[in-house]
Amino acid sequence: MGKTLVCHTHHQISLRPSSKSNSDEHWNRGGTWSLNEQNSKSSITSANFVAENGDLLTQILVRLPVKPLIRFQSVSKKWLLIISDPAFRRRCFPRRTGAHFLWRGAIDMELNSLSLDESYLSTMSSTVLQLSNLFDLNRVVGFNSCNGLLAIVLKNSDGGLNFVVYNPTTLHSRLIPPIPGTGGEDSFWGFIDSDSETEDSMSPMIRPQTYRYFGALHIAFDPSQSDHYKLLYICGFWNLRFASYASDTQLWSKSRSVLDHQLWNNMTMYYKKGVFWNGDMFWVDSRLGTYCFNFEKGCAKRITASLPQGRPILEVDRHPDVIYFGVCGDSLSLVRLMDFHPLLLDIYQLELDYSRWNFKYQVDLSPLRSAPYSSMFDIAPHSAWWQRFYVLNCLMDEQLKPTELLISVRGKIISYDIQDMIVKEIADVVPDTDEAHWRFLFKWSQVFEHFETVASV
Repeated sequence: MGKTLVCHTHHQISLRPSSKSNSDEHWNRGGTWSLNEQNSKSSITSANFVAENGDLLTQILVRLPVKPLIRFQSVSKKWLLIISDPAFRRRCFPRRTGAHFLWRGAIDMELNSLSLDESYLSTMSSTVLQLSNLFDLNRVVGFNSCNGLLAIVLKNSDGGLNFVVYNPTTLHSRLIPPIPGTGGEDSFWGFIDSDSETEDSMSPMIRPQTYRYFGALHIAFDPSQSDHYKLLYICGFWNLRFASYASDTQLWSKSRSVLDHQLWNNMTMYYKKGVFWNGDMFWVDSRLGTYCFNFEKGCAKRITASLPQGRPILEVDRHPDVIYFGVCGDSLSLVRLMDFHPLLLDIYQLELDYSRWNFKYQVDLSPLRSAPYSSMFDIAPHSAWWQRFYVLNCLMDEQLKPTELLISVRGKIISYDIQDMIVKEIADVVPDTDEAHWRFLFKWSQVFEHFETVASV
């Protein structure tokens, strides 16, 4: 099995003359703390005042970066009580780091990382090393993330699966209890795939928590709403089954929902990477069908959101039409290409009532045809664009307007500043074999944004 080396470069290129300074303001992702020293007596007096004033101390601590916050728990019992308090942790929203995990799945069995911020490179390298030491990556068959927490699935020698929730910031992990029922007449599901199975005709059988029937494990975590997280387990072959886990009760719940996983009819369902938004878990298929699992009701369904306006989905389309699906700003967003202009990206956002996809923005990637990217973006209509590039992330400003795209092209990962037309080369993708074109690319479904969080697991 081949390996892929992701080498960080961070080389910046402007695609047009500009009088503006191409400084680090494009990647200003955090503030700088500066304390001007007074005389020692005044400093001691101020420090004592802060230490005795719990409200003021809380106001200061909640603004600190996550890593120092973790260390400061050992300063005193008072600090520990403040920082470990659930109400305090709800105020410490996960901090965006500009870093991402790269994981292709069981086909590659390796974990890589990248960071838009050069100062965070060593942190991500250490995080990947910690994950490699804690888990045998050759056993990892499932990997997902949400707001700083990771859901990891490990395959056992007997074909069974272990589920682990891990916080790479605090280095804390938790082994999730197995799904109840491992066969027999009172099996948790009591099914396995057949084309004609019904709830009444399911035969008792087969352990659902096995690699043979594993689909995905997703994690849902919103610290602004709760200190607890939920898991969504998907299994099956042609018919997908679901079970959800709640960390507050530590119990699994079976869903009676069944989704037909149609690999035929030129359609692929991207259920391997779920996107948590508005309290529900979402995924799409290659024909822009949208699916949702409602945790409160415990049901999965294909929602009735109307398809984006624009080019109709033709029956002759034989390849994925989605090049990005995820949360941008506060919205669930979908990015697709215009068929007759393969470098025009249409960005759509889902209505809060899930009724329709609304067209919001169009981004022109034509400037990327300039050197040194001409061969990577010289794409004719109806050509194999899916072998050329994918959007890995879409960054929004405060007005929820797209400002930067993280893009995987053959052999490179770049960021593109849409307004200033500035390209920053983030990493080289160097597989040890060129037998397959996919080794030079990463898809949106293989990239997981990393946040720092003090959340408990």
